Amino acid sequence: MHKSPHPYPFLEVQNVCDDLVREIVRGYKPGIDLRVSDDSPPNMIVGARVAMGSNVRSGIPTVHIYLREWVMAFYGMCNQDELLFETTFVLAFLHELTHLALGLVPQHDVPLDPEEMYVSEEIVCAKTCEIMELFVGAGRQLLPTDQAFHDAWIKCGRNKDTVSWKDFVGKRYSKNKS
Repeated sequence: MHKSPHPYPFLEVQNVCDDLVREIVRGYKPGIDLRVSDDSPPNMIVGARVAMGSNVRSGIPTVHIYLREWVMAFYGMCNQDELLFETTFVLAFLHELTHLALGLVPQHDVPLDPEEMYVSEEIVCAKTCEIMELFVGAGRQLLPTDQAFHDAWIKCGRNKDTVSWKDFVGKRYSKNKS
């Protein structure tokens, strides 16, 4: 195991994870189901690769981790940079836990209406940007896509209700990207 050149915000990340899991258990008594698969993910967002997702299956909150996509992410987007991969994976996992904790997920095999998905992502991406600040504060690099979200979050004054935030997220999740 190599030592990180930047301090890792383990305690802070664990606290966020613990808080999210408590909210999930409060909302869905059975707990959380983690599904790890080597299948290709369903096409949830046109033009995007999905490496993790969440939904509710038979009343049980579920996080899906698509290994094939994460292997491609390690060699592709992360360019075999272990620290960047680690940060990216943890942020994606906490993003999906946030969806579940806030109840902003589809039921199994019932996709969200596009407008519901946009509103869901406006809220969850804002929470994810708050979490990103733990990593940024520790000197961790973000993927360019995550950095773009974080930059937009800062630019809109860390306010999910601004037009600029809604526009940014809407364009990122739109089927008709401009």
